[in-house]
Amino acid sequence: MTTKQFQSQRTCAAGPLVAIGGDKGGVGKSFQARVLAWQLHSRGIPLALCDGDERNAHLERHYSSQLNTVRFDARSEAGWTSMFNHLDNVPADHSVVVDLPAGAGCMLHQEAARLIANEDLGMPTIHVWVATPGEDSVRLFRDLMAIAPASRTAFVMNKHNDESLGRFDIWMNSRTRAEFLAEGGLEVTLPKLPQRPHDMIANQRLPFPSERPASWLRGDWFTFLSFRAAVEREQASLIRLIEEMC
Repeated sequence: MTTKQFQSQRTCAAGPLVAIGGDKGGVGKSFQARVLAWQLHSRGIPLALCDGDERNAHLERHYSSQLNTVRFDARSEAGWTSMFNHLDNVPADHSVVVDLPAGAGCMLHQEAARLIANEDLGMPTIHVWVATPGEDSVRLFRDLMAIAPASRTAFVMNKHNDESLGRFDIWMNSRTRAEFLAEGGLEVTLPKLPQRPHDMIANQRLPFPSERPASWLRGDWFTFLSFRAAVEREQASLIRLIEEMC
């Protein structure tokens, strides 16, 4: 296949590359990546996964038995090169979820040119920024806005410690938020997964289940179904954006 033919194929058929970041550790990036992989896969969207954390690869741990999953070092230029090279092996109709570890923000900026070049091959980038209530999440997100079009970016408020959004007052009252929404940015929330199903999934290294696992009691399953309904409700606009670009 010639380069021109390859570019034509990707332009016509490629799904998006969904980069999930947040730069700070412990904000819930990997949890959001797993939730998104689960939601897209359950909708029948062809999907490949790239886990940028070589030391603690959540996507590989939970989804390698179900989906095409590779690791790369998102904190190095060589790692990003290996990730981009891997995209040549991903079927053209697949979307790609990329989980970025803490501290990868500098590399994300450094790789902005290659992400744009990747878009020239027909694979647009969607940025998903996972945030906690602190000021750092807002400040670092403002840096991302310099390289990420608002119309293809989602700011995710992680409610893992509090089901209310009252603690996100710094973000809610910020000039950054006002500018982001005015430019067409998405604002979504990530609901809390109750502790018992969370631990059952983690201990068994399961993907999020689409059917009740044989070892789960029905009360735990009903709790998980409530979480699933909340995810589908609260992240509907993000899922719709990705589906529209598939």
